[in-house]
Amino acid sequence: MATFEAIQQRVSSRLKDANNVDVSVSDVSATINDAIRYWSKRRFIFNTFRETVDLNPGDATVPALSITPLEVFETDGMVIDYANQKWPLKKISSEEYDDMDSQGRGTPFVWVYRNNSYEVYWLPDQDYTVVVRGIKKYDNLVNNVDTNDFTDNAEDLIIYEALARLMAEFRQDEKMEAYYSARAKDEYKNHKREVNKQIGTGRLQIRGL
Repeated sequence: MATFEAIQQRVSSRLKDANNVDVSVSDVSATINDAIRYWSKRRFIFNTFRETVDLNPGDATVPALSITPLEVFETDGMVIDYANQKWPLKKISSEEYDDMDSQGRGTPFVWVYRNNSYEVYWLPDQDYTVVVRGIKKYDNLVNNVDTNDFTDNAEDLIIYEALARLMAEFRQDEKMEAYYSARAKDEYKNHKREVNKQIGTGRLQIRGL
């Protein structure tokens, strides 16, 4: 677990520029945020969310979540939880949604993201609960004391990624860029193993038969 300031200092120290003479604090800070933004698009054991919201009868829009999703999972990203039954919703395109939309009401079975919101169809004919799962979106770190899931759980990954970018863009040092890029990839492999252990079943599954 590390603060934004601590990660800045570790990056600058490895650049042999602890006082930020050659690479400014603002450039180091921006690159750290770039590194988080890049890796946050991947699935880790710490950057996913599960949230339950209640749909309103006759309203296609899924109420706002308490967090901002970067992505809702395509498979089982939305599941109706009603009367002790689970009903997975299928993700569709906006065009598909419009083609089937006749303002019909019933138990929703599909969802779409458009106009900065999530919509379901059928329009709910009564109160339903929907479970939403996906990957979180992260705001930029700004203050020295700021932290997030990546600074808490993947500090080395972010440091190595930031150093690879800084070595390439500010130092033009291809050898050190390759070194830190490889270290970042190794860190990601370790995290990916944790994800596979958590979500994998160890069984080969064949669909569509």
